[in-house]
Amino acid sequence: VVRPHPVYSEALVEVGQGASTIDILNIAGQRLQSIQTNGVADVLIPTDALIAGSYVLVVRSANGQILSTKHMVHL
Repeated sequence: VVRPHPVYSEALVEVGQGASTIDILNIAGQRLQSIQTNGVADVLIPTDALIAGSYVLVVRSANGQILSTKHMVHL
């Protein structure tokens, strides 16, 4: 879950246990940011550097396995 929706200056992403990184991808699939979760189930991501648009968040385990994908709209 990504809150709030839409996102303005920061997003709270619920990733659950086992997540290692969150990759932020633009609509073209380019990785813009990679955030380490440090084992935390809820991660606060600053989004000030992102331009308005749609993004895909890819949550990965330590071995690179995709655990989930999430959609985020930034205004």
